[in-house]
Amino acid sequence: ALRARRAAAAPATARWSAAASAAAADPKSAEVADALILGIRDYVRKCGQRRVVLGLSGGIDSAVVATLAVAALGPAAVRGFTMPSPYSSEGSRTDALALAEALQIRCDTVPLEGSFAALIAALTPALDGAPRGLAEENLQARLRGTLLMAYANQAGAMCLTTGNKSEIAVGYTTLYGDMCGGLAPLGDLYKTEVYALAAHLNENYGSPIPAATLTKPPSAELRPNQRDDDSLPPYPELDAILHGTLELGLGAADLVARGAPPATVEWVLGLLIGSEHKRRQMAPCLRVSDKAFGEGRRLPIAQGFAGRKGDAP
Repeated sequence: ALRARRAAAAPATARWSAAASAAAADPKSAEVADALILGIRDYVRKCGQRRVVLGLSGGIDSAVVATLAVAALGPAAVRGFTMPSPYSSEGSRTDALALAEALQIRCDTVPLEGSFAALIAALTPALDGAPRGLAEENLQARLRGTLLMAYANQAGAMCLTTGNKSEIAVGYTTLYGDMCGGLAPLGDLYKTEVYALAAHLNENYGSPIPAATLTKPPSAELRPNQRDDDSLPPYPELDAILHGTLELGLGAADLVARGAPPATVEWVLGLLIGSEHKRRQMAPCLRVSDKAFGEGRRLPIAQGFAGRKGDAP
């Protein structure tokens, strides 16, 4: 079904390609960086805390959040954990440790292999077989969330989530996994905007984000050879549709009239509407756009929709 969906969405017009490419550029990165640094500092301190913890995956989102947190609170107040699972690449581990070294923050490695195997063994009898698919993938994310929250409790720290607005919009997140935390610094930045912000941070904050983090295909690394665009449209196309509907209030017909592929529009809007229950449980995010998720966007948690609901609950 996913392969058919992607094939149906493939023939984009030149106008749509131009719009998607434009979505990757963010001329306000300096202003956004200042706002997020101030927001992290104020929120953490006004909540009565002085330090933060986050998972470092070697990916762009956690790298940007860590860099912002260090700028906001100082390296001594930021603690990182890398938690490799059986599907984590060696490059991701290396990139996470290189980032921590550049930011001068402590980063501990806590492998998941043993605990993951134990959970698989515990669940197998009840499931009449080993967990597979999303159940197996999300076990890894939820193990990470449990470990981060345990450290946060012990150290009196706030856990920062690393999800961006694109992922949150379409439900490409795991409840009680990567959504665990007290603040979502990137919750109002699309994935393409995160890349632009990363470039700004490297130019102005000592180049802490490894080059490989900026260039490798985004992946949750919860199954072999996984890539985000196996489950989602390419981020420039996804973000252009999301910006159109969330910030500009455009409906499906309007998006198609602007050149977006009809099948992709149907797919994305289905994912967006079907993920509202997750967003009600997300950490608060720092608003930097005209329309952020949270108090300013109130919709029914459950609602009927005749379009595509997506593959992931």
